[in-house]
Amino acid sequence: MRKGFDIKVISPQGEEYRRKSLDKAPGEGRNVKQTIPFKFDFDETMRPNFGRVTLHNISDKQRREFKEGDSFELRVGWLPESENNKFILEPDIIDTNTYVREEGVTTDTDIIFRDTPEKYHTEIISKKWGKGTPVKNVLKNILKEQVGATISEWRVSSSKKYKRGKSFYMPAYQAIRQVSSNIKCKIFFYDKDAYVIEASESVPTGIELRDKNIIKGTFNKAGKNNEVIAQMEPRVKPGHDIKLSTEDKKGKFSIYSGKHTSKDGTKLYSLLRFNK
Repeated sequence: MRKGFDIKVISPQGEEYRRKSLDKAPGEGRNVKQTIPFKFDFDETMRPNFGRVTLHNISDKQRREFKEGDSFELRVGWLPESENNKFILEPDIIDTNTYVREEGVTTDTDIIFRDTPEKYHTEIISKKWGKGTPVKNVLKNILKEQVGATISEWRVSSSKKYKRGKSFYMPAYQAIRQVSSNIKCKIFFYDKDAYVIEASESVPTGIELRDKNIIKGTFNKAGKNNEVIAQMEPRVKPGHDIKLSTEDKKGKFSIYSGKHTSKDGTKLYSLLRFNK
């Protein structure tokens, strides 16, 4: 049985901010927060996934620890911890903004982040592959050796080869887009790991959502995408299958986009959009 949730932010220098719900006190440690709102939007495209986490009333010194380009940790999960998987990210900071409200009593510091490897945005691919090199080998080389990404899923069966060889001098993301289109596969990043899946395929997960997990579902209403808002399911990622066993919807569906969030820091939920 779930007994509240735990949200933790660890700065690039290792300072920890934490909120544990349903405690008599809101948590333990030096930097306990009443709430830590966050959101993380994701999809199965080559675009980065972006997110934001808000820390209330931190000092100027603490704020300076969240520098653009540095990585920090966001850890979210249901309690008790031993019974549930956590949503864990180690993204890169792209900006911070601080707002004053309640006539100067409260400051909110928004930490805005993305989850793609740094080299995905900065690396220029300058390399040549010989005649007969399999296209999927070129893609794997660019991802692992040029961009430095870990490949978490690799579901590519294509045997297509570059008969005349292949050479690039272009930004990494352009090279990846070109090669992946040559073998008709989709590629996306999630927490800096690469996922490469054939365009018509998805990744089985064994995750099942029932009526008790569902907060709201639009399903097949006219003009609406198949969409559901559920109690947060930390394991859900884009390109992955989930099973719905509800009164309105049954079957397996592939997630193409969504959001893990706690808008006000008091409830955890996932917004999931899916295809058949």
